[in-house]
Amino acid sequence: MRNSHKCFSYCQSQEQALILALSLFLVILLLKSGSLDAAEKWKPRIVPKPLITSVDYAGHPEIALSGAEVAVLWEEREEGRYAIWERRSLNGGQTWEGAEKVSPQEVPSARFPRLAANSEGLFLLVWKRAGERGGRDALYYQLRRKGEKSWSPPKRLTNELYGPVRFFSLTSSESNFALTWSGFNSEKGFGIYFQKWREPKSSACLERDNRIAGSPKSGTFLGKRTGSSGGLLPGVRSSGEAADQSAWGEVVRGGGGSGWSSPERLSESETLERPADFPVVAVRGEEIAVAWQDLRRDLTPLRDPIPDDWRVVLKYSRDSGETWSEEIEISRDFHFAFRPSLAWDNQGSIVVLWRNKDQRISWHYRRTDLNLQTGEAIQKGRVPFPHSYVDGLRLFQHGKRLFSCWFSPSHGDRSVVLACGGLQGKSHLLLKGAPLQGYPSLAIAGNTLLMTWAEGSIYMGGWEIE
Repeated sequence: MRNSHKCFSYCQSQEQALILALSLFLVILLLKSGSLDAAEKWKPRIVPKPLITSVDYAGHPEIALSGAEVAVLWEEREEGRYAIWERRSLNGGQTWEGAEKVSPQEVPSARFPRLAANSEGLFLLVWKRAGERGGRDALYYQLRRKGEKSWSPPKRLTNELYGPVRFFSLTSSESNFALTWSGFNSEKGFGIYFQKWREPKSSACLERDNRIAGSPKSGTFLGKRTGSSGGLLPGVRSSGEAADQSAWGEVVRGGGGSGWSSPERLSESETLERPADFPVVAVRGEEIAVAWQDLRRDLTPLRDPIPDDWRVVLKYSRDSGETWSEEIEISRDFHFAFRPSLAWDNQGSIVVLWRNKDQRISWHYRRTDLNLQTGEAIQKGRVPFPHSYVDGLRLFQHGKRLFSCWFSPSHGDRSVVLACGGLQGKSHLLLKGAPLQGYPSLAIAGNTLLMTWAEGSIYMGGWEIE
């Protein structure tokens, strides 16, 4: 009887140990399934490799494509001077031509390139010349046709009233481009501004606009430049006039004209402080959405006002920027909401992901869908990410699904990981690497995600979207 009692006690302790071991195994399994280390990898179609080597510093790369032509641009520092450089591929990123300097030699500080390409094969580059004219920044732009090697001479985009320029975002849709930026106006303080670029419909339109323009100060199309393919590059002076002698780029006058529209202020704040920053823009046809983070106190008040309590604000246009909606506060009833990202879904709504901080402890992203037909914003709650800290968020649509790409600190070291995934689906580890300088930039070529990033050098890779 005594032996049977001992056997029962032994079996019971063994059963408890087994249950404890299984519980620990399940906990570890759940933790691993939610981490980036356990994420499935997308298949690389282009093995990540450096595009440049042996430089003092290179960062803030941008990628854009037109057909099989892929362009990657970045900023590079040498002996204290910054310049914009480019490498391009004519076969979808499989092989690359040599690096070429894009910004002029006489500019000592060309930085933070933004690059986009439209459906007509026109590449548009916008960069910031830092510290110009008494410390104020200025935006410049350059153009290049698909198949050409040389870029147009840089042309100044912002005038004396708009500087310094802090953050700017560029995108394209069909034949048009859209640019938004945060800058200081001597009359209204810091604000969010919007400009659009319209491609010419034909050379006849360009000739007509030139006849109408008259004086170059009228703000319309100013000239033409014949590239290596004999095509016209709109908005470039043929006389070789210095870029900073022109206060503005071209202004769209309607009727199929070409060039830049005048800057339009979207934020309604008027203060010398920095109430609005980090604007982003998304375009689909004639529909445009611009979102930014805002620090104003005249927005929806919260119960417990907190210093530096950012909100996310959005405006949209359904007629290519001719008219705009009222400001819509996306992050209503939330503290510390900032750094929004935008993308269109397949149902015609704009999807806004914005970063949020709960009780100054944990970071996460929330999702808001805005129906442009009604102007109604519907919050869809938190977006699940496999890591507590996510930054550099980029959204893109592929087929009927929305995807996000981001970087996050890796476990056990100071490096970061790049990952992508559906907004409600699995996360896919792309790679681990050293610390990044600037956010990654991406483009979609069929079923392949092309991405460029900086980790000491400029890297580029491609993955099959699953």
